[in-house]
Amino acid sequence: MPNSDDDDVLLHVFVSYNHRDKQWLERLQVHLAPLKQSRIDAWDDTRIKPGSKWREEIQRAVKKADAGILLISADFLASDFIRTNELPPLLEAAKDKGMLILLVIVSPCLFHKEADLAEFQTINDPSSSLICLPVGKQEATFVRVAESLLEKLSLLDSKPQQLTEGSAGPVGENFLEQETWTRLLKIGNWIFDAKQVRITGSGVGAFLLSRGEYGETVFTIKARLQFTNFRPPEGERLGMNAGIVLGWTAEAGSTRYHNILLTGRELLIERIGFRGGRYEHLTEEFPLAIEDDAPLEFQVDVKADKIDIHVNDKRLCSVPRPVGIVGRVGLRAWRSKMDCTKFTVSPITRSN
Repeated sequence: MPNSDDDDVLLHVFVSYNHRDKQWLERLQVHLAPLKQSRIDAWDDTRIKPGSKWREEIQRAVKKADAGILLISADFLASDFIRTNELPPLLEAAKDKGMLILLVIVSPCLFHKEADLAEFQTINDPSSSLICLPVGKQEATFVRVAESLLEKLSLLDSKPQQLTEGSAGPVGENFLEQETWTRLLKIGNWIFDAKQVRITGSGVGAFLLSRGEYGETVFTIKARLQFTNFRPPEGERLGMNAGIVLGWTAEAGSTRYHNILLTGRELLIERIGFRGGRYEHLTEEFPLAIEDDAPLEFQVDVKADKIDIHVNDKRLCSVPRPVGIVGRVGLRAWRSKMDCTKFTVSPITRSN
């Protein structure tokens, strides 16, 4: 969108690549071109005009981005400029603001050795890089990139349906019902297995969010979750950084939400996007050790003045309700593979 007014753009995308991989950039540009009609603006350094201060232009584009596409290769990983100027702000925005990061492995490389990048879900299997695939599968990979951006846009551009007590029609949502699943907002890699009645998600930046908005009245969430592919916490480093999302809102390309954070060793409540986009821990840590493939039953009662959290039918904690918990609810997989076999949200009634 070379001459577009930023006011018309709903989703700014930054494409990071090495110039030796320009052939892949050109195919990506073709697939992203139709998205201009959806007010998605994908920026790469071919947009820099001769005589411009190219370093400043790149920094400005990175800062503005709501999503990032990384074309990963050995040349990409070897680039000092990318490592110094492009990756740090993109990865920080993914951590603090939930920025969508899409990784495309374009040629064989030591991607799995890059700890900061390997935490993100890739569009294609790292063992099946684009250069090793037939043309049809290469093109299908770029289609998935475009579809992921459209999913992100649907989150920013759609207004949540009010599903509170007193609403017309059914109240609440069951994520494991087929009809409800089709209406959920999906960011990142999520799969619904209708036969096993199971939702699976993985990767940094992976969110599964309700269509409805909750919090104007009190409500409860019941979930059955189990986790794999996460590292046990070491020191201050989080092992999984997954969670149950509360009060998600999206305006002008930015998101704000609260997260019942699961580290693998503890549970606490944090908020993201409220003060300068960074995350803040709001409560103390409550011990909650998580083991591979061990299902956990959660019940989260969001009341007018407090939040009660039960795990496996035992009260884990009761904390004051933070200000601002009105919006979508859902799941965040982050540094783990999450299997969900139950997730319901409904108003709290006296009988609850």
